[in-house]
Amino acid sequence: MAEQVAHSLKGTIGTLGLLLKNNQNLPQNVEAEIRSSIAKMINISARILDLKKSESRQLLATNDEKFDPVIVISSVMTQKQGLFPEVRFVFSRKNEFEDLVFGPRVDFETMVSDLIDNGIEAISNKGLIEISIESTESSIHIVIADNGVGIAPEVLPCLMQEGVTLKAKGNGLGLFHAKKTIDAMTGKIEIESKKDIGTKIKIRVPKIENESIEILAGQRIILLDDDEHIHQTWDRILAPHRKKILLVHLRSKYEFEDWISKNGS
Repeated sequence: MAEQVAHSLKGTIGTLGLLLKNNQNLPQNVEAEIRSSIAKMINISARILDLKKSESRQLLATNDEKFDPVIVISSVMTQKQGLFPEVRFVFSRKNEFEDLVFGPRVDFETMVSDLIDNGIEAISNKGLIEISIESTESSIHIVIADNGVGIAPEVLPCLMQEGVTLKAKGNGLGLFHAKKTIDAMTGKIEIESKKDIGTKIKIRVPKIENESIEILAGQRIILLDDDEHIHQTWDRILAPHRKKILLVHLRSKYEFEDWISKNGS
C-alpha cells in the first residue's frame, strides 16, 4: 500500500513538472506555489517509503540511524535546483571529512528541505541560498543562509515555538519540527537575521567518527541495501580505495541472488 501511494505521488509530481515546463507564462506566484507543492510531495513520498522500510525491518520507533549529512543535504539541494532554476544555490564544505551523524535521517532531510523552502520564500524565488558544512573536533556545523527580507528582531525570540509563523497561511510547524529534530540529535539550532539583509540558520550536531576499516588490495566488497543514501555514503568512505578493490552495489535480494548465481559465493 505504501509503495502504491508513493508511486501515485511520483506520477503526480511528474505531471506537475511537465505542466510547469510546458506553461512558461504562468504568474510568478502561481509557479512558486506549484514548485513548493512539488517539493512537499517529494518529501511526503520519501517519508512514506521510509516508514514502510522501517516497518519491514522492524526498526525501533525512533528510526535513528547513522548517516552522512553531506549526502542528505546534497540530495535535497539537487531537488531544489530542479524546482527553482532562478535561485542560485551554493553548497560548500569548509573542510574534507567522512564523519557521520546519528539521528532520524528522514526528519533531518525534511528539516533541511523546509528550511531551504523558507529561504526561497524570503528571497521571492530569486536570490541566493547558501549552505556550508564543516567538521570540528566533536561536532558537525551547518549554516543555511539566504539574502532575503530578513526577520524583525522582536519576532526572533518567538520562532521555533509550536504555532508561531511569519506566513499568512503557515501553521508554525516547520521551525518547530526543525528544533525537535535537532533536539533529538542532542544538537543545537539558532536563527540569526537582519532586516533586508538575510537570515542564517545555524545548526550544530554531534558527530560520529567512522570506524577504521582494513582494506586489502584485490578485496571484493558487496553492498546490499535498498537505500540509495547508504550506497552514496559507502562510495564516499571507500573512494580512496576504489583503485585496489571491487565494490559491488546491489539493491534487492533478487539482484543478490542473481549476482551469486553468476559469480559464486
